[in-house]
Amino acid sequence: MEESLNFWGKSRVDGEVRSHPLVYHSLDVAAVFELLISQRFGYWHIFERNFNAEIDKIGPALTALVALHDLGKVAVGFQAKAEHAWPAVLLGPWPGRQHRYDHAEGSANWPYIVLSPCPQSR
Repeated sequence: MEESLNFWGKSRVDGEVRSHPLVYHSLDVAAVFELLISQRFGYWHIFERNFNAEIDKIGPALTALVALHDLGKVAVGFQAKAEHAWPAVLLGPWPGRQHRYDHAEGSANWPYIVLSPCPQSR
């Protein structure tokens, strides 16, 4: 589990190298979502109406999905965008900048990749 902290989710260089682990970024976003659907802010009505279910029933599943919103950032194409944050411990030497990679598209494709049946060997 500790190895997952090597993947960066947010990174910048502004005189100082900074990066925020992807796991923490994902949990931060999920926590904000939980706050938005809490009684304090009242956005839960939108979800209850659109899903035709009580927020107590759908809130945990929606929060989990929100936490996975940037799963495409695990890909080499994204991680290679920041040499200073490259997770060499897990992925080996930095491969150089990769072709243009859209992490949003990669995130959207993860469920398809994970849930697709494996091709059978012949």
